[in-house]
Amino acid sequence: MDEQEAFDQVYQSLASIIKREKESAEAYRKQILEQDPLDLSDDFVRGNMKLEDEQQLKKTLQKLDMTDKQNISSINEKLQEFETTFAALQQEMGVDDYHELVEVYSRKEEENFALFRYVQSTNNEVEQLEDEKLALEREIQK
Repeated sequence: MDEQEAFDQVYQSLASIIKREKESAEAYRKQILEQDPLDLSDDFVRGNMKLEDEQQLKKTLQKLDMTDKQNISSINEKLQEFETTFAALQQEMGVDDYHELVEVYSRKEEENFALFRYVQSTNNEVEQLEDEKLALEREIQK
């Protein structure tokens, strides 16, 4: 058996395993969906949790709640900062719509880049003129 045949055989066996796993997962998903979501025989629903388990669950929920509140607070602070910055940009640029703000920003960015290219070109020209000046000074000194 050559290498390609061995690969094909392994590939086919993996494909069949994946297919079986997918079918099994789908069957399990259907089984879970068919179950009554409020199974009243469950100890947790009937109130038969141990006190330790209940306290641990309460601590976990409190930690999750605190984390959620901190995350929400952090997001609200960032949102407020973005809104303040956006309002300042709108006022400074004299625009009301964010599309217009982006358009103005893009235009200004293009202008700045054009100015940068102009300055770069001018600097190159100055360097070239300085080189020519030095060459002329050397020629005069000879």
